[in-house]
Amino acid sequence: MLLSPGTEGYSESLDHEVRTQGIRIVLVAPGVTRTAFEENITRADRPLRVYDAVRADAEKLMREIIETGDAPEVVADTVVKAANAASPKRRYTAGRAAGQVRFLRRFLPESIVDKNLRKFNQLPALTLRHRRMRSFRARLLVILERKRILVKFPYRPLIGEALPVKP
Repeated sequence: MLLSPGTEGYSESLDHEVRTQGIRIVLVAPGVTRTAFEENITRADRPLRVYDAVRADAEKLMREIIETGDAPEVVADTVVKAANAASPKRRYTAGRAAGQVRFLRRFLPESIVDKNLRKFNQLPALTLRHRRMRSFRARLLVILERKRILVKFPYRPLIGEALPVKP
């Protein structure tokens, strides 16, 4: 159940816009589902060789996880349930894994959820240096945002850290 914040924000805004016309926008967040998803991955034109081993491991893991995922009918049933609800919820989870992740995110600290997601995806644990750097960068960005300062500086991601997504 990994929806981008942009998708969630857009859906919520759209729901507020069209609700007065009797239309509701609902998010259905599926977990791992047995599909041919991994066969449609967009590949880089010029992949960096330094990531060859990591990329191969990630693709292998994705195939293994998808093989054990929920049947597509689970997601379809959730979509039908949401579409037929008299007063639908804003979010629905489809499948066992999605429900577990939602539960974890709701009741556990972010650091524990992050650690478990990294373990599930067989990513290396963050070292103390990585955690300190990530924490420093986060605090710096919050300070700059509060002061309404727009600073462009080169962002060098740490190993295993995703690039920030700008809204």
